[in-house]
Amino acid sequence: MLAVFHGELHAKIEARSAKIEATSVIGVSSKYSVGAAARIEKALPEPERESLARALRSQQAGADPLGIVDYLYLRQLPNLLTANDVWADAKVRLGTAADAKQRLLAAVDIIAPTRNEIAHIREVAPERLKKASVACDDIIAMIKA
Repeated sequence: MLAVFHGELHAKIEARSAKIEATSVIGVSSKYSVGAAARIEKALPEPERESLARALRSQQAGADPLGIVDYLYLRQLPNLLTANDVWADAKVRLGTAADAKQRLLAAVDIIAPTRNEIAHIREVAPERLKKASVACDDIIAMIKA
């Protein structure tokens, strides 16, 4: 029974992470349509840009420029959404609560390590899965607001 519960939470966290990624793409692409991929790269700190450049070498020629998001870590996405020139648009998608940015960052701080452990097929404590699930629900509620 516990294994089924874990499996359901894993699936939920993965699905919610995908929705967060999609929201990031929409936020950045709506603001920078043609130059979105370059804008995403520029928003990352230098060491992360280097690792992204290495990962992008495997991207097929002619691939969707926004496919760059597939090579980002969940923890990198809030940096894109909270960048000064994107935040106004992202905030509309995340609700207008005064603490939206803090809630997003706090939720991703809970979700990202759990998602990483799931992605690497590591055992995750039930309490951490529940916390990550609640954090996912919080972000989804923000997106729907």
